[in-house]
Amino acid sequence: MTAETCTATSLGLVDLRIHSVSATDFESSTPPSFEEFATCLTGYKIILYFKEIAQVEGWNKIFFIGLGRAFNCRRRYFIAGGVLTVLLSLAHWWVSSKMFYHMSMDHEIILHPQYFGPKLLDTVKQKLFTEVEGTCTGKYGFVIAVTTIDKIGAGTILPGQGFVVYPVKYTAIVFRPFKGEVLDAVVTQVNKVGMFAEIGPLSCFISHHSIPSDMEFDPAGQPPCYKSKEEDMVIKQDDEIRLKIVGTRIDANGIFAIGTLMDDYLGLISS
Repeated sequence: MTAETCTATSLGLVDLRIHSVSATDFESSTPPSFEEFATCLTGYKIILYFKEIAQVEGWNKIFFIGLGRAFNCRRRYFIAGGVLTVLLSLAHWWVSSKMFYHMSMDHEIILHPQYFGPKLLDTVKQKLFTEVEGTCTGKYGFVIAVTTIDKIGAGTILPGQGFVVYPVKYTAIVFRPFKGEVLDAVVTQVNKVGMFAEIGPLSCFISHHSIPSDMEFDPAGQPPCYKSKEEDMVIKQDDEIRLKIVGTRIDANGIFAIGTLMDDYLGLISS
């Protein structure tokens, strides 16, 4: 599923039909009192809190059950609150899920005269894939895949060399991490100062200060690991963890991230 795709099921709209609110709760046509209206607002705030939990555990039944049953608002406020919740959920999803982008970009392909011939354009396309995919720039992030080649411009001969430069416009999927994102990663190295993890092409460092205090480094472990005092949680090399990005360092040719495990629902996923 791409960053631009969001289905009704992923927002829990199907659950609204399954867990419908009784119509008798909304029969009264009497305008609600101030206390009832305040209850609606309080319920809505709590729904936003539950929404944060749902983002980690998966979009499910949390929003509309609480809005309709727990706070017993009348029909108009239930509908208005539901619509507002959906809009805010969409806005939050749009911002928080945009680590992948579909972007138009430019690149120049330099060809040796030996490639001039009937397969010239195919050679330009192949060199574009080879030179661009898997690279990283501080401006756009990691180029995951070229999806379309929009235009190959007229070639320009480099004076005194014989090489030809072809300007190419293309569209690609890029990966750009941002502060505050929660991502899954694979641990690649563990030592006394912390651990390193990989999030696809992105390398992330987690300091021992950002690991829960009840977990201690065990250099004698095979392999070395961080484990809790009860040893019910052990994080070692090749384990899958969930972390939160707290900062990024960007230079001309790469991006490096700093993460933390000190937040709700973060830590070991599978070993």
